Amino acid sequence: MAALPTPPKSQVLCADDGVELSYYTVGSGPGVIIIPGAMSSALSQYELALSLSSSYTVYLFSRRSRGLSGPYPSSVTDTQTPLLRSPAATNDNPLDLPYSPHFCSGVLKTDLTDLFALMRHTRATSLFGISSGAILVLAACAHHPTVVADPPIQKAIIFDPPLILSSPLNPRDAAPDLSSIRRYEAQISARDATSALVTAMRIVQLGPGWLRMCPDFIIRFLTGLIISAEAREQNRRKVAGDEDQGAVTMEMLAPVLRYDFALVQASMGDAGGFVRVAEGKRVLLVGGERSPGYIKAAIRGLVDVIREGAFGEGMSWEEIRGVGHELFENKRRNGKVELGVETVKEFLARIPI
Repeated sequence: MAALPTPPKSQVLCADDGVELSYYTVGSGPGVIIIPGAMSSALSQYELALSLSSSYTVYLFSRRSRGLSGPYPSSVTDTQTPLLRSPAATNDNPLDLPYSPHFCSGVLKTDLTDLFALMRHTRATSLFGISSGAILVLAACAHHPTVVADPPIQKAIIFDPPLILSSPLNPRDAAPDLSSIRRYEAQISARDATSALVTAMRIVQLGPGWLRMCPDFIIRFLTGLIISAEAREQNRRKVAGDEDQGAVTMEMLAPVLRYDFALVQASMGDAGGFVRVAEGKRVLLVGGERSPGYIKAAIRGLVDVIREGAFGEGMSWEEIRGVGHELFENKRRNGKVELGVETVKEFLARIPI
C-alpha cells in the first residue's frame, strides 16, 4: 500500500474571543468542514479528506483544547465546578446528570461560535460531523437560538451522533451511564489518564462487543500499551526535530473528553427538538451497522421525526454494513473510509435545495 502524503501544515483562525483555532486544508473545489469526535483530532480524518480532495476543499477542524487550537474561555472553564453536587438521582435531577446546565450550554455555544467563524472564514457551506462532532452539526442545523450560521448551511452529513433521546430503548440498547462521568472526573483530577480513558470508553460503549465485556484491568493494560507507544512516537518525532502539526495522543485527549460529554448532556431530550434540521438544506444521516445500540436508536429517532415533519424532503439516510463507529477514522485507527465514502460523494454531488 502506497504511503500517504505528508499532512499539510496547520492554518490559524482567530476566534471571536481572540483564541487561535487551527485547521488543515486538503484538496480543491466546494468547501466541506469535517468536525471530529471525542476520541479523535482533526488529522484522524486525514484519509477521509484525501478521498474527497479531488472534488472538494476539505477543512479538518481542530476543536478547542485539541491539537494546536486554544482553550475554552474562562466563562466556561472558571465555572465553580462543572459537576453538580448531587451524588445520585434526585427529584430535581432524576437522571443524575453530572454537569451543570451552565457548563454544558457554555461548551455548546462556544463550539457553535467557533464553527460558524470557520464557515465565514472559508465560505464553506457543507458540514460533516462525526460522533460528538455530529451533535455539533445537528445543533448548527437546528437553528440554535444563540448563534446563527453565516454563510447558511446548504448540506450536512451527520454520522453516528451519540445522542441520548427520551424515546424508549430496547434492553440491549442501554443508554450511556452518565453518572459514571463523576468517576471519570475524579480520575482526571488524580492524573490517572489511563483509568479515565477506560471509564470514558465504558460510558460511550466504544469498541467491539468482546472488548466491552473485558474486565477493567485488561482494558487498562491495553490502553496503557497504546499510551506508551504513542508517547514513544511523540518522543521520536521530537528528537528528530519534526514540527508539531497538532497530532494528539489518547493521553492528551483524556482531560478534554469532558467537553464532549457536555455536548451529549446539552443535547439530551426529545427527538422533536431536531425536527427542523433539514429546513432549507440537504441532510444525510449515516450510521454504522455495528455501532452501539443507543446510537443506532438515536439515528432511527432522528430519521422518523425529520421524515414526519415539514422538511423531510431534504433528508436522506444510510446505514453502512459491516462496520461500526470507526468507519471514517484513518486505517491505523481501524477505519474503513472506503465503505462509506461513495455514499458521502453521492450526497455532496446533489444540487442544494
